[in-house]
Amino acid sequence: MLTQSQAREIVLGSIRKVRKTSAKSVSAESETLEQIGIKNDDDSFRSLVTTIVADPSVGVSRLLHYLDPNDLVELPATRTLSIKDLIDRVQQLAQGKLCSNPHNPHPQECCPYPKTCPQCGYPVR
Repeated sequence: MLTQSQAREIVLGSIRKVRKTSAKSVSAESETLEQIGIKNDDDSFRSLVTTIVADPSVGVSRLLHYLDPNDLVELPATRTLSIKDLIDRVQQLAQGKLCSNPHNPHPQECCPYPKTCPQCGYPVR
């Protein structure tokens, strides 16, 4: 799982990247996504989710974690979703690498991640 500061860095960095603005563009984490110009009814929210999940410079993937984009797309409407809520959700949902055990995939100890799970012997993905 990500730390609170890592999740905050990912979300705020992703917002800046999607909006192509400076760090000062978000004045408070209590602001909703809609208040800062990110809406469900256009591509801005989809771009934000893609950036959070997969961007190699600011996204979850740069920390060798995984986040299913479908978990974020199903969040409440952006007019009620605060930046703080999004940070908390990213922190909760992001997982580190898992072993590929088809019956019980489980998180691996970080860093560095092993190539093979020391508990069950399946490859780590």
